[in-house]
Amino acid sequence: AEVVAGTDPLNSLSPFVYRELEMTADTEFVQLPDDASYALGRLTFEAWIKHTGVAGTLLSRTLSGGNDNYEITFADDGTLSLTFHYLALNGTVMSMTLSSTDKVAAGEWSHVAVSFGPVSGSMTQYEARFYINGEEAGLPAAVPMSALYVGEDSETAEVQLGGFIGRMFEARVWNTARTANQIASNYNAGLTGTEPGLIGFFRFDDGGMTIENFVYD
Repeated sequence: AEVVAGTDPLNSLSPFVYRELEMTADTEFVQLPDDASYALGRLTFEAWIKHTGVAGTLLSRTLSGGNDNYEITFADDGTLSLTFHYLALNGTVMSMTLSSTDKVAAGEWSHVAVSFGPVSGSMTQYEARFYINGEEAGLPAAVPMSALYVGEDSETAEVQLGGFIGRMFEARVWNTARTANQIASNYNAGLTGTEPGLIGFFRFDDGGMTIENFVYD
């Protein structure tokens, strides 16, 4: 029937229909696989979101021992935050929360991005940068550390995309700290799914009860 209609039954985007992830409670989210590719030492998360003014989660990876590799959230007032456990320079595991200065407006679509990685020229100072609609929205003080905590070999992880009342569209996860110029130049542009460093590209246009990752090797 699809062939007769001119669509491709082997292509989840045929026929193409714009869709977004709609969540009616903060307990609704996409469970991503416990895959090593999501164990990140540096990262960038991007997505278009429309929230209702109630705090929620955008992306998280939590280890079975209780530590967070990373947890990206927003508060009721739209402040973005990145919470993570890390290895301090003395080898101890510690936790930190860094937040944006600007806020994501409720009730309208906004592009948000959070990056985390070493300060340029340093391997012992890491920084988080926050962006809203391609503009810098906060640069907290750098954190002295050796690495993000990604978990022990014996630990499993829960990786969660979403978890707020509202909608999300075109979420992107990178294993690199994207620069301000890269985010500003590409946040409103389409991707092919083959970009270097891209490990998660969730368009939500595929329909059905599962979410397809449109990253291609």
